Amino acid sequence: MKNILKKCQNISFSNTIIFIFALTICISSFFSELYQNPKNLNKGIKVGSNLPFFSTLDTTQKISLKNRLGEFHFERNELGWKLISPRQLPAKEDSLNNIFSFIKEIKVKNAFQLDSLGESSFSLNSPFMEVSLVGNDNNIQTIKFGMIDSKNNTTYVGISGKDIIFQIESLQFPIEKLDLMDFVDPRIFYFSTDKISSIKIFEGEQNLPILSLIQREGIWLGRNGQPLSQSKVELFFKDLNALKSEMILDQLSNELKEKINGPLQKPLFVVEIEDNGNNKHHFQVFSILNSIPDLKIDKKESLLVSVKDSQQQYLLSRKFLDVFRKKEGSL
Repeated sequence: MKNILKKCQNISFSNTIIFIFALTICISSFFSELYQNPKNLNKGIKVGSNLPFFSTLDTTQKISLKNRLGEFHFERNELGWKLISPRQLPAKEDSLNNIFSFIKEIKVKNAFQLDSLGESSFSLNSPFMEVSLVGNDNNIQTIKFGMIDSKNNTTYVGISGKDIIFQIESLQFPIEKLDLMDFVDPRIFYFSTDKISSIKIFEGEQNLPILSLIQREGIWLGRNGQPLSQSKVELFFKDLNALKSEMILDQLSNELKEKINGPLQKPLFVVEIEDNGNNKHHFQVFSILNSIPDLKIDKKESLLVSVKDSQQQYLLSRKFLDVFRKKEGSL
């Protein structure tokens, strides 16, 4: 009797093991089929084709990027692109161009039906990166980057307005690793000359500018309307655009702000730029009179460039002062 019971127990135990093993195989097969060999959709998506992404930087007014290092919002203004959040600063247009160029070069390897199961399975409901674009027509296009499949080096992507999950080759350009410093333009005068109609430089608080340039149909004219040496004007703008801030002073304590701004006298120079939309932008150039060890600023060795009606202040080496002394007679 004991032998019979023992044999029954052994059989029951064996059956349990077999059942568990069979169940494991079924589950593994299910997920393998789900992740590795999903059915290809016949929707005109060809292997090797580009993502159906038609936006360009020229047709976009706003950009939002969420990645592993933060959330960044950009808007286009008359002079170019500006970072709106988490700080309000000029944005590097090259970085934004790189994002667009990268997305346009993405090649599709496969495509699957977008449904609630696929959205969850491929992590598109909790993407590691998301890019949203607002076009000139206010239409919004969003691209979500979901699960990374390390076995075949691919990533799963969803695009708003498309009921398709795209399987693409894993990202070659590390958008997900871009941080604030990758987007901030350190240049003080970040505009391109085709976006402005005039520039004036005043010395101190004088009413008459020491330099006045007006652009008419791509030709730069002096205050008397006579054409100037275009090569010399281009060289002046090149020097102006090359001015990079040693430090952007937009997040200082009130105490440090007082140390810097308190003793400021009248500006050494005022730069007035009018863009093609007839908006005027004013930059004031001051001499910093105090030594501020906390910021490694030596007395009278640095300039402060302040943007009117803005929190933007830039620290600039005094050696660049001659750029603002340019007079029309030298052009």
